[in-house]
Amino acid sequence: MALLQERRRLLARRYLYQLGDAVDLLWRRVDNWAHHGGLEFSEVQYPGYWEVTSLYAVARALEAERILDLEGVYVELQALSSDETANLPRGAVDQAVKEAFGFFRYHRLALAEAVLDRTGDEFRLLIYSEFLRRYEDPKWNLKSLLEPAGQAFASIRKEKFEKLERSLASLSKCIEDLTTPYNTNGVEAP
Repeated sequence: MALLQERRRLLARRYLYQLGDAVDLLWRRVDNWAHHGGLEFSEVQYPGYWEVTSLYAVARALEAERILDLEGVYVELQALSSDETANLPRGAVDQAVKEAFGFFRYHRLALAEAVLDRTGDEFRLLIYSEFLRRYEDPKWNLKSLLEPAGQAFASIRKEKFEKLERSLASLSKCIEDLTTPYNTNGVEAP
């Protein structure tokens, strides 16, 4: 039993907190976009800022989820869980982004992989400054590659934002439920 708890704690630390952070970052971005005029405000102050930071927020959530597939985390979480309701819904971010923005699967993959770095057998998400350097570097051709995502962002309607917010809130709650039993020391909370 202790071995199972330790493995679950390690998965939470390595993958689920990262996914939770990415989902929450995207959720805050969508809230700002839909309800607080973030796009309009930022474009007056710093033209172009909103698009590149939105690309990053969406890409990071998509890729944090994709890493779970690439590294077999969904399968391991399911094997470690005795409670069917404790399973993480597979592909929830991808489905929510697809429904909200409507761009194609491989456009979503290109966006996700724009924030992916691979070292040996391990994957990691780029931090924003790394993504920005990659985005600005013509060798990566990200501006052209990510153009469909930018176009999709420009055409989103209010009702799509609301549905996306609900999806992200639900996923955030699920991740929180999966990670809450552990305090910062890795000891199961009472």
